[in-house]
Amino acid sequence: MELEPSRGHWKDPLRPGWSHPLGRDRIWESLRERGVRVDGLALAMPSPEERPLRLIRARRYGDLSLEGKRRREDEDRGAFDPVTLRIFALPHDRLASGRAALASGALDAALQWIVEARARGNAWQATERLWTAHLVDGAGVVGEDQRQARGAYLGFTGLEDR
Repeated sequence: MELEPSRGHWKDPLRPGWSHPLGRDRIWESLRERGVRVDGLALAMPSPEERPLRLIRARRYGDLSLEGKRRREDEDRGAFDPVTLRIFALPHDRLASGRAALASGALDAALQWIVEARARGNAWQATERLWTAHLVDGAGVVGEDQRQARGAYLGFTGLEDR
């Protein structure tokens, strides 16, 4: 029996004129090839005003947060990486360049980041991390951010998982 590459997956409704650059089956194939099992996978619809356009966001929950502790237990059992992965829809006029950016390595880079996160030290894993790829002038531009834990529930950043 083949294991599912994600615990949960969902697809946001699309607005007219928007499509996802990759389908779930293609994404799952890539996850399986890399041995990645994410806690959540979404084909997401961004805000239409968002610029630059997001292609991918991988969010690794910090081990100090309540959510991160729960997800970390699954990772320790070899079940799921404490990561949610979002692939964002694009307007039709940007779809070809978005697909090209993903095919030229943006998705592979995101999955490699998830794999490498497993071996990072405690200080790195303690905080929430975001890996993103944006579409800028027809090319994929990647970046990584760290979110500091704050609030009553250590790890709450005030950001929804959207």
